[in-house]
Amino acid sequence: MLLNNCITESYYPGTVRLHYEAGNLRVWDQEIFLLSLLIKTAIAKDIISIFTAITNNIGMKKTKLGEFEELVLLTVAALQQEAYGVEIKRELEERLNEKLSVGSIQSALKRMEQKGFLTSEWGESTQKRGGKRKRIYTVTMQANKVLSEMKDIRAGLWKSIPKLAYVPVK
Repeated sequence: MLLNNCITESYYPGTVRLHYEAGNLRVWDQEIFLLSLLIKTAIAKDIISIFTAITNNIGMKKTKLGEFEELVLLTVAALQQEAYGVEIKRELEERLNEKLSVGSIQSALKRMEQKGFLTSEWGESTQKRGGKRKRIYTVTMQANKVLSEMKDIRAGLWKSIPKLAYVPVK
C-alpha cells in the first residue's frame, strides 16, 4: 500500500512495517518501533496513575497509617507552607520531647507520598540555606479523610473507656 510516500506492509494481524522515503529522508522500522514504545509507555503510566487515583479515592484498598506516620502527617498539616524536612523534624522533636533522625522523617515522608497522603514540590533557594532549595510537603484530600477517620476512631475508643477509679497507693 502506498500512502503519501509511505509504504506499509502487514506481516501479522495488528502489525505494520513502515518505510518512508521523501528525498534524502528515510525512516525505518526501528525508529517507528521506538516511537510506538514511547507512546505505549506513556499511555501505560497514565493508566496506572488513573487506576491508583480511582483505587485510593473510592476506598477499594484502605491504607493504614502507623503511629509515627500519623504524627508526621499531622505535623505537615499543622506547618502548612513551612512543612519541609528540617522544620518537620524540629516540630516533632519539640512536641515528642525526643531526638529523631533525619532518615526516619524522610522515610516516613516518602512512604506517605507513595501512598498518596502527601504531595511535594521544590521551594525557592535562599541565601540562608546556602542556595539550597527545600522540598515542601502538602497533605492531600485523601490524607485529610484518613486523619479525620483516625481522630473519630480514637475519640470513640476514649469515650468507651470507663472512668478510671483511682485507688490510693499505700
